[in-house]
Amino acid sequence: QDIKWNAADSAAVLHKFQLMYDLGIRHFAVFFDDISGEGTKAEKQAGLLNYLQHAFIDQKSDVGALIMCPTEYNKGWSNPKEGTYLDILGDQLDPRIHIMWTGNTVIHDITLEGQQWVNNRIKRPSFVWWNFPVSDYVRNHLLLGASYGLAKEAQAAMSGFVANPMDKPEASKVAIFSIANYSWNLRSYDSKQT
Repeated sequence: QDIKWNAADSAAVLHKFQLMYDLGIRHFAVFFDDISGEGTKAEKQAGLLNYLQHAFIDQKSDVGALIMCPTEYNKGWSNPKEGTYLDILGDQLDPRIHIMWTGNTVIHDITLEGQQWVNNRIKRPSFVWWNFPVSDYVRNHLLLGASYGLAKEAQAAMSGFVANPMDKPEASKVAIFSIANYSWNLRSYDSKQT
C-alpha cells in the first residue's frame, strides 16, 4: 500500500536484487499478486520491471529471465475489457519478462484454450503457476494425489511451468514428483502411472 513508483522505490528494489545476487541467487521474480491500491497499476508495474530488466538483468551474464506475477493472475479476476490491465502489460512490458498465470481461476485446469486467451492479451506465452498441491484453501487434508487437468497440447503455449507446493514440504514431494514427471515428459505423461 505504500509504493510511490518513484526513483527511491526503484533503487530499493534494485538494491535488494543486488543483495540477493551477492548471496548466489540467479533467478528473480517480482510478485504483484493479492494486493490492492496504488500497487495494482499495470503501467507502473511495467515501468518498474522494465527498469529492473535494463538496470539489473541485462547487466548480468549469469541470471535467468525476469519473472513477474501480475495482480490479475487468472481469468476470473481479470478485466475482460480491451485496453485494460493485461493488455497494458502486453503492450508495455519488455517482451523478455515472463508473466505468471494460474488459469481460468486461482486453482484450475491448464487448457490450451485458457492459455490462448491470456497469451493473446499479454502478447507472449504465459508462465504457468499451477496451484497444486498447495492446500491453504483446504486445511483439513493433504493433497497427495496424482497430477491431472494439465492439457498436453498446451505445452507450446507456456513459457514456463511451476507448481505451488503445500506448506508441508515432505508431504508435497508426492505431488511434486508427479508434476515433475508431467513437465519434463509431457507427450508420454500419464497421471495414473505416477
